Amino acid sequence: MFTGLIEDTGRVTARSGGVLSITTRLNDLRRGGSLAVNGVCLTMTAVTRRSSSEWLVSADVSGETMRRTAIGHLRTGHRVNLERPLRADALMDGHIVLGHVDCVVRLLRIIPQGVERRLYFELPASSEHLLAEKGSVALDGISLTVAEVTPRSFSVAVIPATWERTVLSDRRPGDPVNLEFDALARYAAAAPGHRGSSVTRALLERAGFLERNGRT
Repeated sequence: MFTGLIEDTGRVTARSGGVLSITTRLNDLRRGGSLAVNGVCLTMTAVTRRSSSEWLVSADVSGETMRRTAIGHLRTGHRVNLERPLRADALMDGHIVLGHVDCVVRLLRIIPQGVERRLYFELPASSEHLLAEKGSVALDGISLTVAEVTPRSFSVAVIPATWERTVLSDRRPGDPVNLEFDALARYAAAAPGHRGSSVTRALLERAGFLERNGRT
């Protein structure tokens, strides 16, 4: 599990078949551990020290991951967002990010607004119910707040710190971006009869928020 707070921007050094190699300044990495790469949870197959401050990490990428995410668009030299898994004793900033990308969307446009930027992305019609204004979304692994939702698009406001410390500053209109919906929104949408239903005691009991004898 991750938080969507990017720890480092690494750089792709090679992509040969299903093996992705990346340089990073992150330490405390281990073979067999997880690493979120542009929001995709990958398992590290090799970790090699290159210098006192740089590591080389390799990870196998399945054909399914190549097809379902924007990882397949990465080339040597591309920067990538990196985040290590959340520690049990760490502060829970950002929001719950699983590293399971739901879909790839295209960046539509970037509009400067004072010191920040408003980024607009396409939104599949079948996924409109998974986004809400002021809700959370992960784009290339970055935890962002949804600013606006329209029938076929949505936007996020990006502050200078996020723009400068992540690969969003590398993106141009038309570029593919990994999108992961808020896990809570996904589970709520999967609940039987969620559309148009009101919150009732029976619904809360089925969801586990109330015990069946009425106690909280």
